[in-house]
Amino acid sequence: MRRTLTRSLEALSPDEVAAMSARLCQRVLSSEFVRAARVVMVFAPMAGETDVTPIIERALESGQVAVLPWIDWEKRELVARRVTRYPDDLETTRGGLRQPKPTCAEVEVGSIDLVITPGLGFDGYGGRLGRGGGFYDRFFATPGLTAARVGVAFDAQIVDRVPRDERDALVDAVITPTRTIVADVSGSSDTPTG
Repeated sequence: MRRTLTRSLEALSPDEVAAMSARLCQRVLSSEFVRAARVVMVFAPMAGETDVTPIIERALESGQVAVLPWIDWEKRELVARRVTRYPDDLETTRGGLRQPKPTCAEVEVGSIDLVITPGLGFDGYGGRLGRGGGFYDRFFATPGLTAARVGVAFDAQIVDRVPRDERDALVDAVITPTRTIVADVSGSSDTPTG
């Protein structure tokens, strides 16, 4: 499934990615999830991913606290760090990943209200297929983290079921350029293993 979804993303032209990302960001920014949040965790997009830059910029302009993930490669964990100047506060690390510089202040996970979450694929049951590192799954298991988890994806990344097991964390909703899918947790107990 990862290969199939990766290929479908790679087939999109830069113009298609830009247009769909703009529509997606409009939907995210007008959602109750963002309006209710004071501390918003977003991600710096990689090539081919949904470009969520407008969400980061709006958070900074509106006085929300903007937080991005920072990967501690030795400990294999994701740490939330505050950015105040985007993209100046970022550096490029392994595999072209853009993340806050280590000098950016770490943010207590309990203060985060919303985590805008990337993924290769999502389903209507809150399932998320990441890139295989497990960083978000481990981060979502952090004690004290109560933030809403909202996946962002293009419509082609929505699948019937994401293979998952007990280690895989769920999202509360997924926003695409055309719709908002609130996770059907009643179906989450019937979790296929992948």
